[in-house]
Amino acid sequence: TFFAHPEQFEHLQRRLLPRLLDLARKGHRLRIWSPGCGKGAEPYSIAMTVLDVAPDARCLDIRILATDPDPHMLEVAQSATYSTSDLHTVPELFKARWAEPLAGLPTRRYRLDPAVRDLVRFQVMPLEGPYPLSAYFDAIFCRDVLAQLSGSAQRKVWSAMMPLLAPGGVLYTGNEELITGPALAELKSAGAAAYQRMAA
Repeated sequence: TFFAHPEQFEHLQRRLLPRLLDLARKGHRLRIWSPGCGKGAEPYSIAMTVLDVAPDARCLDIRILATDPDPHMLEVAQSATYSTSDLHTVPELFKARWAEPLAGLPTRRYRLDPAVRDLVRFQVMPLEGPYPLSAYFDAIFCRDVLAQLSGSAQRKVWSAMMPLLAPGGVLYTGNEELITGPALAELKSAGAAAYQRMAA
């Protein structure tokens, strides 16, 4: 669902992005990861939030990595094409800016604007790891994707993600996820089911 848990996007927009974008305009990289991204609603929601705060985002070193174990899901996500019902939770202003109606189809469908699509990179990757990644991420959105895993498997995922979250970076979780195990010692609550990694 686009913009699921809207309070987290408000946190991203108001509390995290201003600092990160200030650094990006000084030449730093900004990286956000959306594991288990499915059909792309979450990473594209992140991209629209970034663009709302920084219309010049395409000129900066900003990337949103969207990963999923299912390559067919990623094909759908990469098409960036959605129905009216898919987009019903997208703010009207965002929809007007970045969702273009497609002509010649029996049902009304939209394709997201290149400004949104260009911020997102897709990659097939197992949800439970291992993660062939080396860069720090300033934010990780791992929300409503781990509920089907056992408690021990969830602890393994959190521990594997921690080295990839930058000090001061924020981990956003869903209502069904509970962070346990060693990862918990590295995080402090930032509100809105958001956890900030403490400096080493």
